[in-house]
Amino acid sequence: MASELLAPAGDFDTALAAFAAGADAVYCGLDSFSARAFAVNFTPETLGDLMRYAKANGKKVYVAMNTLLGERELAEAERALAILARLKVDGVIMQDLGLVSLCREKFPELTMHASTQLVAHNLEGVLALKELGFKRVVLARELSFAEIESIQKRAGIELEVFIHGALCYSISGLCLFSAMEKGRSGNRGRCAYCCRLPYTTPDGNKTLAFSMKDLRLGEEVKKLEEIGIASLKIEGRMKSPLYVASAVAYYRGKATAADIETVFSRRTTKLYFNGKPEERVIDPESLGHLGTPIGTVKKITKDREGRRWLRFHTLRALEKHDGLQFLSPGKPLGLGIKEMRQAISRVPVFEVAAGTDVEILLEEDLAIKPGDTVYCSMSNAVKRRFPVPSFRRSDYPGFVPIEVELSLNAEGAKVKCGKVEFTREFKLDKAKSPEKTYEAAKRAFGKLGDTDYCLKSFKLDDPEGRFAPQSLLNDLRRELVERLG
Repeated sequence: MASELLAPAGDFDTALAAFAAGADAVYCGLDSFSARAFAVNFTPETLGDLMRYAKANGKKVYVAMNTLLGERELAEAERALAILARLKVDGVIMQDLGLVSLCREKFPELTMHASTQLVAHNLEGVLALKELGFKRVVLARELSFAEIESIQKRAGIELEVFIHGALCYSISGLCLFSAMEKGRSGNRGRCAYCCRLPYTTPDGNKTLAFSMKDLRLGEEVKKLEEIGIASLKIEGRMKSPLYVASAVAYYRGKATAADIETVFSRRTTKLYFNGKPEERVIDPESLGHLGTPIGTVKKITKDREGRRWLRFHTLRALEKHDGLQFLSPGKPLGLGIKEMRQAISRVPVFEVAAGTDVEILLEEDLAIKPGDTVYCSMSNAVKRRFPVPSFRRSDYPGFVPIEVELSLNAEGAKVKCGKVEFTREFKLDKAKSPEKTYEAAKRAFGKLGDTDYCLKSFKLDDPEGRFAPQSLLNDLRRELVERLG
């Protein structure tokens, strides 16, 4: 079976974009108990909408409840688990072992995934988590392929491996940097990203001493698929829909490395995947988005009107309003393409093909010189390839199946659905056509509209052949939905 491609979803639009780009599953968080507290995250209502979309399209949704909890939070956490159980999410990602115990006791139907913050970095750790009831373990990012392969052969449990995205300076799940420096614990979902801050060396120089390159395994993911890893995971619940969609497309073979670098391009590493890193995994010089290299500055020219033009040979197709960037001491210099023409031409053009000598109007006096590398930092062509799909709730049926039993007698009606049971007193006369009651009642309870429910089965107990008015049946259905929550 092919490995699952798992994408991050910090909000609803990002989840839709990930699915449209080819993700098999997404992972997201609720408003609380998520290790990405500053993402938009999901309410029960928006998570319900996401489940409708996912189930209708054969996709999966995992929810992260992967922070450590305090005693006073357990009641709220239990209510959150009840919501996830009702919505039938495909898995819950956890770190707190107290929450694990609560889930096993109260919601055994939920599938538990062990968060990377449980630091599963060897076989014994994975086996211990398996004994606790986890069905999947998210391995620590620091493992080599050889170590992953060894665990996969012997663990007998689903494994999930990070293949792309930001890296933490500390060992997975063991970072206390933010808690000590800023009083904001990463294990509570409130990391202040201190590792991305500049620090001063003893000689007075500024350096990004702890800023990790991003993980990008690229073609190496094929090795993970070949050994049967269950899930290949992209990091980034704080990232945009465009970032997530382009990363998914990259691993689906529908986008190039250059494409995703126009969206976001911190320098990359394979970390310990091939054993000892072949390069430094810290990037002490650059932090943010730079772009993908597309050429080298040939010259800066002036036209008859005194306007300055940047000339270079572009390796990538460009169009008006794309973004360019250049490295300079201190921070990158950037500009949007407001006017462009082919070299040795005075005719403005909207776009140029790859392999063209092009001139870009320089409206500002930027410190750019011949020999500087030109980066494309924003491509409208790439943005157009990954629109966020539209969603209309009424287009997707409810996905939570319910089994309803209705009993009728002279004094009223009784409804039973799982643990929910209630009666309604109502004088019911004999029906003139009792053979029609079943279909009428089934049809009434099947009108679940834009709720999360769908009618799996319906039973009618009506030994006396009573007549139930349509208004009563509709009221009973509405009350049932309300009681189901």
